Amino acid sequence: GIPLGRMGDPETDIGRAVVALVSDDMAYLTGATLMLEGGRTLIG
Repeated sequence: GIPLGRMGDPETDIGRAVVALVSDDMAYLTGATLMLEGGRTLIG
């Protein structure tokens, strides 16, 4: 199962993360790994 109880939506869940990453607010970010998986790694 997924702790958030639903599958991620590409437009809202992933799209918003992409928009944030390419915004000027993230200009100082040089590298990161984002786990967009609804908390699934929390349960192993």
